[in-house]
Amino acid sequence: MKLIESLKELKPEDVHLVLDVKNFILDELHIPLKNKKIVLAVSGGADSIALLFIMNVLKKSLCFKIVVAHLDHRLRDVSQREKEFVEQLCKENKISFIAGSSKVAVYSKLRKIGIEEAARVIRYRFLEGVRRKTGASFICTGHHLNDLAEDILMRLTRGVGWPSLGGMDAINFQKKIFRPLLLIPKKRLISLLNNYSIKWVEDESNYDLIYKRNRIRHKILPLLLEENPNFLNSMKNLWILSQIDVEFYKKELNKLRNKEIINNGEICIKRNDFTKLPKAIRLRWYRDVLNRLGHNTSLFANLHNLDNSIVNYKGPRLIQFPGNKKVKVRKNMVIFFKDQ
Repeated sequence: MKLIESLKELKPEDVHLVLDVKNFILDELHIPLKNKKIVLAVSGGADSIALLFIMNVLKKSLCFKIVVAHLDHRLRDVSQREKEFVEQLCKENKISFIAGSSKVAVYSKLRKIGIEEAARVIRYRFLEGVRRKTGASFICTGHHLNDLAEDILMRLTRGVGWPSLGGMDAINFQKKIFRPLLLIPKKRLISLLNNYSIKWVEDESNYDLIYKRNRIRHKILPLLLEENPNFLNSMKNLWILSQIDVEFYKKELNKLRNKEIINNGEICIKRNDFTKLPKAIRLRWYRDVLNRLGHNTSLFANLHNLDNSIVNYKGPRLIQFPGNKKVKVRKNMVIFFKDQ
C-alpha cells in the first residue's frame, strides 16, 4: 500500500486539506520542523493512518523526517495483527518503525486507575521514550475535531472551568507534543483515505460503551449533531476563543509572578496585591499558584471561598482544598502551602 509523497498527486479537495494542516502547523502552532525528526503515534486506526498519510506528503516541503511509533497494550487478541499492519505499511514506504508493548491491565490494577487512564499514561511514556531514543524533536498524534468535541464534552461533565473548557491543547512545548489535525473533522480524514484506497484497522474497543469516551462518541455527540449539524464547527470556534484567552491569561500571570515571595517551597503573596485585581485574574492566579505547588484538584467552590476570604477579610482563615491542602489568609499576606 503506497503512500503519496507530493501535493501534485492529490485531488484538488485533498490538496486543500493538506495545506490546511500545513498552515495550521506553521501559522497557528509556530512549530519549527525544518531539519527536525518527529515521532508519529500510529495505532493503525483511520485517524493515525490519515496522520501518517498527511505528514508523509508534507515531509519534503517542510523538510522533516518521520519515525512511526506503535504501542501494543495486549488487551485484545487482534492487537498483534494491528502491529503487523502498521509495520508492513512503514516497510513498504521506507519509513522508520518502532514498536513496543505494555501490560496496561497490570499497571491499571497496581496504580488503582481505570484502563483508559492507564493506557494513556503508558502510551505517552512510550512515545516520549521513542522521541528520546531517536533524537526526535516532537511527538505528533492524530487527534482531530471530533476528538476535540468529545474532549470538551468530557470536560463539561467534569465541571472544568473556562478557558480549559475549550478542550485539549494543539501544542504542548513542555511535553513536546502537537496535534496538527485538531481542527479537521474525522469525515474529511476518512474521505482522504478512501480517495486513495488507503486501508486501516478498526479497534473494536472503540465501540465498547463501558468507556465514558465511547458513550459520549456514540450516544451524546450524535444527538448534538442532530440538533445542530454545525456543532463541530461551534466546538472549533470555542477552541479558538479559549486559545485567545489562554494566551492572554498566560501573559498576565507571568507579569504577576514577580510579586510572589518563595519561602521554603511555599508561595506568599501580599493580600493587597490580590484585591487590586479583577476577580477573573484573581481566580486564575490562585489556580496557577496551586497548580505549581502540586494542587491539581482546585475546585471552583474552593477557589471562590478563598477569594471571598481574601477580598472580604474578617480575620485569619485557613482554606482547605482536596487532599489536605491548605491556603492561609492573613491580614497582610496569603500563604500557599506546598503539596504534602
